[in-house]
Amino acid sequence: MNSKAPSESANDKHHATPRRGVLLLVVLSMLTLFLMLGTAYLVVSTRSKDTARAFAKLAMQSETLRTTPGDVLDAAFLRIIRGGTAASLISAASAPPPA
Repeated sequence: MNSKAPSESANDKHHATPRRGVLLLVVLSMLTLFLMLGTAYLVVSTRSKDTARAFAKLAMQSETLRTTPGDVLDAAFLRIIRGGTAASLISAASAPPPA
């Protein structure tokens, strides 16, 4: 009455049992992903804060080097509109603002 061979029924039992630990691996990989995203966000935000502080310190050192926020925005807008090479952007960033 049983039309299946003994080897087939053993094979069916093997596939019928759920694989243990797969859900744990998925959860751990998702936690790792979120941990890496959080670490990247922390690094970028810390560097951004340090850069902003350094720029503010440089901008407020003396009257000749002081750059107003409007001048910075105007220069950034002109660079976006005009374009330029990386060397011209670096040299323009280190040059004092026009009087």
